Amino acid sequence: MSPHSNWNWNFDNILDDLGDLHEKWERKVNRFEVRGYRLWVRGVVFGIEVGQNRIAEYRMRSPQDLDLLLVQWERRSRNRLREASGVTESTRGIDFGIRLVVRRARRYLR
Repeated sequence: MSPHSNWNWNFDNILDDLGDLHEKWERKVNRFEVRGYRLWVRGVVFGIEVGQNRIAEYRMRSPQDLDLLLVQWERRSRNRLREASGVTESTRGIDFGIRLVVRRARRYLR
């Protein structure tokens, strides 16, 4: 198996795993909404969806390019966490969703 075909296999697994993550959080929406976390949980689902779609755009790029994207996301997320008082609930949810995506994608880049 060539390194490129191995990357494609890993990439397919990343997208499948992110699809599972999205479905898992979709199933949690009602439970969180009942508890009063509607904006946050909708943000989480949206963050996962955006992250999954953005990563899908990286199919023809290298694992190193994907790693750079993940590093950018982590940096932005850390910066927003420092500004926690001015961040809305939905933005916190989006950041959390993106962090979940980053964690899942990192598993395959190791």
